Amino acid sequence: MTALSIRKSILSFLLVRESESKLVSRLFIFEFFQGAAIAIVFTTAITLFLQQLPTTDLPIVFFLSAFALWIAAYLYNRLEHKFSSTKMVLIVLLFNTACVLIFLFFISYEKNSWFLFAFLGAFNILYLLNNLEFWGLASLLFDVRQSKRLFSVVSASDLPAKLFGYLLTIFLVPHVGTENLLWVALVCMLVSLILYKPLIELNEIKNLGEISHSHEAPGIKAIQAALTGNKLIRILALVSFFSLCCLLVVNLVFYGYIKHQFKSDKSMAGFFAIFLGGVRLITLLIKVGITNRLVDKMGLRRSLLVTPFILLVICLICLFFSLRTSSFKTTFYLFGVLALATDVLKMAVQTPVLLAAMQPLPTHQRLRGHTLLKGLMDPFAFFAMGGLLWMLTSFDKEMHLGILGLILLFLIVCWIIFASQVDKYYSAALTVAIRDRSLNGKFISITDNDSLQLLYDKLENGTETEVIAVLNLLASQSGNLTGFFSRGLNHSSQAVKGYVLRLIRDKKAIGLLPDLRLMATDPANTELVPEILETIASFNQDEDFSGFVNHDDPMIALAAVRAQLLDRTNFHEAAEAKLREWFVAKEQDKKIAALKVAGEINNGRYIPEIERLMQDDDMDVRKNAMKAAGLNGHAPTVKELFDRFINTINDSTALAALIDCNEHVFPAVKDYLQKKKCEGGKCRKLLVLLGKSGHAAAKQVLDECLREFPGKAKIILPVIRLRHNSAGANEAQYQKMISSHLTAAIHLVYAVNFLLQQHPREELVIEALRTELNDIKENCLDLFSLLYDEEKIRRVKAGFEINSRESIANALELIFVSVPKQFGLPFIQVFENSDIRDKYIQLQKTVQESSLSKDAVIKNILFDVDYNYNSWTKSCVLYILKDKKLPFGKEFIQPFTFADSSLLKETAQMIIAKN
Repeated sequence: MTALSIRKSILSFLLVRESESKLVSRLFIFEFFQGAAIAIVFTTAITLFLQQLPTTDLPIVFFLSAFALWIAAYLYNRLEHKFSSTKMVLIVLLFNTACVLIFLFFISYEKNSWFLFAFLGAFNILYLLNNLEFWGLASLLFDVRQSKRLFSVVSASDLPAKLFGYLLTIFLVPHVGTENLLWVALVCMLVSLILYKPLIELNEIKNLGEISHSHEAPGIKAIQAALTGNKLIRILALVSFFSLCCLLVVNLVFYGYIKHQFKSDKSMAGFFAIFLGGVRLITLLIKVGITNRLVDKMGLRRSLLVTPFILLVICLICLFFSLRTSSFKTTFYLFGVLALATDVLKMAVQTPVLLAAMQPLPTHQRLRGHTLLKGLMDPFAFFAMGGLLWMLTSFDKEMHLGILGLILLFLIVCWIIFASQVDKYYSAALTVAIRDRSLNGKFISITDNDSLQLLYDKLENGTETEVIAVLNLLASQSGNLTGFFSRGLNHSSQAVKGYVLRLIRDKKAIGLLPDLRLMATDPANTELVPEILETIASFNQDEDFSGFVNHDDPMIALAAVRAQLLDRTNFHEAAEAKLREWFVAKEQDKKIAALKVAGEINNGRYIPEIERLMQDDDMDVRKNAMKAAGLNGHAPTVKELFDRFINTINDSTALAALIDCNEHVFPAVKDYLQKKKCEGGKCRKLLVLLGKSGHAAAKQVLDECLREFPGKAKIILPVIRLRHNSAGANEAQYQKMISSHLTAAIHLVYAVNFLLQQHPREELVIEALRTELNDIKENCLDLFSLLYDEEKIRRVKAGFEINSRESIANALELIFVSVPKQFGLPFIQVFENSDIRDKYIQLQKTVQESSLSKDAVIKNILFDVDYNYNSWTKSCVLYILKDKKLPFGKEFIQPFTFADSSLLKETAQMIIAKN
């Protein structure tokens, strides 16, 4: 994590949504105890190893660890294709716990070299597998936007976990001994096992199903690709390789001094815990307080060179004094400082800067680069240094400090050479990204001076496309961008200048106001003057634009008039006169310009002019006049617009104007909808008008219509969901509607089953009832989306649309985890992908079937018993009665002859005529 991400993690944790907080907290704690256990395992393993074996055997561990890491990553990759991510978490957790148990069981063999080699080497495998399973799960749980907020929170558990593990070691090792620390590690692993069940029972994890997340298994081909592929990735991989090699050599030397200094395992384990805990604490402080500022001030190249140069100076000091002094303590402390500086600077500076350096790369290359740095170069460094040092120990068992010093100096020099080249390739990658417009400012942050200077130069020398790409990137960055915008305004391209002006308004760069005033008077910027005036007015409404009101360019004059009249604190006589002049002008474009300004001003001052132009001979003028009338919301004018809409066949212009009226037209709309009972094409258009409005009053009218005309739920509910995604104060109303819908659906299943069993030839009615069931399903899903998790219900709808057995099963599983059981279970029983007979048998166990007959079914449909049936369904029922004796008197059919539905009305008239 970078310093910025750690600072953001604190805020992110406070801003985590309630639905995410439980998931994030459980992930944090779950990872915390595993991290503590792994820290304790390492402390125990390294202590026992150094107590029993010479330091010169450590290269063998390095060498064997490389193969073990490659094999573990390969096996993990193969298993991921067979098991889901949640199962992989359990497999890794059980494996790591089993490893701790096995080492506890064989702890009596601590004096055997094979056990010590296996024990210390296993630490790297445990750490790798823990990272793979945890981040594999986290990457599936959170989308891109969530990961930006939450990854810093869940990843923050690593450093505190390690600190906790080392603190436990410090306090417990004097009392329980080094070997028994494994019991503490086992307890931590068991706590994670206990936390596993509550973790996977969370809905977010259940919904993953059998999704897997694959990682590229590292191998020789991948290493070759790293060295021959993208140049920036190659250089960064080599920097990462040499930095880890240096750490391994430094640790080898320092561990030798530790072995000599501490004779008992308890004192050695305690020292390791204090030293490593201190390293983590200092790392945390540097990340929070220094890293980001360092990159911003020094740039990427200098930031990457800070670590090797500091280590080079400390290394030279260590070698100088160690070869000249006989004081063991002096040498011990010097190499202790070197080891601490190497570890801290690598974690706190080197790794964050390496990751930041890959930001200009396309997403797929950036992800591949991360894999190469951690999954390939780390094991390769173990392999290379383990092999080299192993060979040296075969010739000299004591391994002279001078030789190790030369190796370390050589590695640091190589580190410096490759780190110094990063800036060149980073700039090239950034230039390519700008040229290809592949940078997405939402996902990267460019704050270092070198990169900002490159962008600054591009604004002057780049092509129009490149400059706009740079400006687009800068727009998503924080900080003072005035200098960049000023440079952009000097570009020769008018398109670039126009884009900069929009950014200046968006970013409220008021410091550029003097520059904008000069630009407005420059004849070379005539084309941009309207936009310049708009930008100036957005910063200073008192600005005097009277000099532009009578400009020869109509667009400049319009911008000046608009800006002056939008100033509600002062009266601008020249602008007022110009606007009234346009209202009575003969030219169509001047009338339209005046109407646009009057609509935007929205102060009712120009209502007479607007009403007059609503009768203009020109259609475009009339359209703009009606729009201006709608925006002004003048009651008599709104009524006239509404009457035009109701009484005009081609009503699109009046309807568009009514949308602009907003809350001023809602009372008239409500009265009309209630009068017409939401029937007909006009009502549908008015319902959509309400749905498109985000106003609370519009939602209230829709809810009232839904309450009064539940039979129109199929039309009203989708309209509500156009702009609203929650029930608000109508939760009880929606829940009551769901309950009645599901009750009706159950009785419809009974009716369909009855007809299939007793009257299978009535296919028309059966299919009509199936359509009713489908409508109920859609209504329930719309209501669910307003009450519960909208995203999950959207996925449910998609599953039903695919209409495969598997997709419907997955959709119903989402209903099970997202909707309360009182609604979810009956919904699942009614709409599962099975035969009507099977549904009927299952439903009978919970809901008693009422006595059914064909006549009862017909009467229930025609007279809306417990449910408002569609006109089509009623028409089908009447149609099957055309040649039969009516089960009731003709007077009961008579009301249908006055139905709004022409089909139902004509069918009813035919039945009466035949009877």
